[in-house]
Amino acid sequence: MKHLFLFIAISCTANLVQAQQAFSIEPTRPVPGSSIRISYDPSRTDLSGMEGIEAVAYLMEGKLPRAMEVALARQGNTYVGTVETTDTTLAIFLAFTSGDKTDNNGDKGYYTILYDKKGQPVPGGRFAAGEAFSNIGVIWD
Repeated sequence: MKHLFLFIAISCTANLVQAQQAFSIEPTRPVPGSSIRISYDPSRTDLSGMEGIEAVAYLMEGKLPRAMEVALARQGNTYVGTVETTDTTLAIFLAFTSGDKTDNNGDKGYYTILYDKKGQPVPGGRFAAGEAFSNIGVIWD
């Protein structure tokens, strides 16, 4: 039983790492009101080999997300951009597109919740992310 648990834990970690390889943020624990640098490498995504990749950030700040276009600059195979959050931002989701094709990480989204200055999730951040997942069509469509 112990070996089965270990196998499952390693498998879940490997899946999480693989899913997040295309996307990263700096800082890794962003605080509300800060700038978040995003990096996106489409080479292992639905947008592999496509040109003209664009991004939209959905800032979870209230009942409905606030959509914001993110200017991306290509650096080698990676696209980088900045998302400006407000003091009321609880979480952000990102979708990447090229033409009529969208990469939303297999409906798992590319996202982060925001954190307080002590490195703890902001109150309501997890709830906002959960709301986004329960209403995923509102964000991705």
